[in-house]
Amino acid sequence: MFYLEPEELNKQMMLAKQGDAKAAMRVAEHYSLGENDMKSSIPWLTIAAETGDIVAMQNIASSLSALGGKENCQAALGWFERAKREKSPEEIKEYGIDDSIARLKIDFDGCVKRSR
Repeated sequence: MFYLEPEELNKQMMLAKQGDAKAAMRVAEHYSLGENDMKSSIPWLTIAAETGDIVAMQNIASSLSALGGKENCQAALGWFERAKREKSPEEIKEYGIDDSIARLKIDFDGCVKRSR
């Protein structure tokens, strides 16, 4: 379901590079869910997150924290905090941003040790 055929993948990549957040999310899902390659999904999640897409912000933060390592965990916290700064209180509550920030801060050392 998440796997994209090469022609469609190329089309979505081109759209994503032009700033299309939905296309960037499709490419990210292709890699993370269709090919089980989380690292390759990060650049595409970044494109979508930079447009202000809260789901992309949450997904990139979660992916980075799952990858572990100090740099990834700091970046994950940065994405959660950006979502908190930029989104409405309703969105912050709906997507559990405050809880995600709190969990990551509590388990920051564990996050760092998960380095893959």
